[in-house]
Amino acid sequence: MHSDALYAWPTADVSFMAPEAAANVVFGRKVEDFADPEGPRAALIEQMKRANAPWDAAGVGLFTDVIDPRDTRRVPGRSARRARGPKGDRGRSERLLASWPRMF
Repeated sequence: MHSDALYAWPTADVSFMAPEAAANVVFGRKVEDFADPEGPRAALIEQMKRANAPWDAAGVGLFTDVIDPRDTRRVPGRSARRARGPKGDRGRSERLLASWPRMF
């Protein structure tokens, strides 16, 4: 959403639904056909948990980085200082709206 920086922890779950609920919704009828549905259901849940990990999302640029939870104060703080700009003026410069079309 046009943020300057977006970080995730290694334990982040990048999805809109919990894997357990998604397994019921997406694969519910397929799993019911098995004699012991808990085995395949557990495998599907594990597969979705791996797919929902933050690593692939960070790899395609959806996150700035995946950080250690112990660095939660330091890393975003550094990003906030960087966003303030070199003069500490919150990124304001002589180039206000430089990317907008010229009207005058």
